[in-house]
Amino acid sequence: MPKIINCELSSDIDELYLYVISDVHIGSPQCDVKKFKKLIAEIESTEHSIVILNGDLIDNAITNSKSNVYSQTMPPSEQLRYVAELLQPIKDKIVVIHQGNHCSRTSKQVGFDLSEALAVELVGRAKAEEIYSPNPYLLFVEFGRNQGRDCRKTIYSIYGRHGMASGTTVGSKANQLYKTGDMIPNTDVVIHSHTHLPLIFKDTVTNIDYRNRKVNIKNRLFVNSASF
Repeated sequence: MPKIINCELSSDIDELYLYVISDVHIGSPQCDVKKFKKLIAEIESTEHSIVILNGDLIDNAITNSKSNVYSQTMPPSEQLRYVAELLQPIKDKIVVIHQGNHCSRTSKQVGFDLSEALAVELVGRAKAEEIYSPNPYLLFVEFGRNQGRDCRKTIYSIYGRHGMASGTTVGSKANQLYKTGDMIPNTDVVIHSHTHLPLIFKDTVTNIDYRNRKVNIKNRLFVNSASF
């Protein structure tokens, strides 16, 4: 089961910007740090914005991984400190921190969760326990007003996971994103990362309302986040 994470915001917010950051791979010689810093500055200056950290913020090459440990620009401990430093200006906007496959290497080998350490460094232990998940998550975001009624806010559901897909074609990566939506078919937004392909599309699903004996149509947004 996914971890449930709640994000309750003001009813005065009419429009909210959601940024998904993943696959930065700090420490890799291919990492575009300048581009990452530019995004951080954009988020910092964007009012009413929230952030999901969806895994693989650091490259974390180890001796038995596919990444080349000898070509890293800095060791994993420095990678962790550096990415925490870069994220400091937007730490209050972060609503989810999720583990990617690169950080899970260390978790599997020695039982130390680098992503959890990053979460504690950024937001403190108490909040990290609320918003960090090594597993898939279901985020409920509540803000604004629901159909003009003052007493209720609009609630959106977002299902996300870093992913472990191995396909190389655009079609296989799109299929992996779409299959992720099968985990919880009724969610508003589905987020997948890992494949480094910027991709977005929509679809609709039908749900039977047994109580009112009718069929409801729901729109879903699928997002595959890019890499740096």
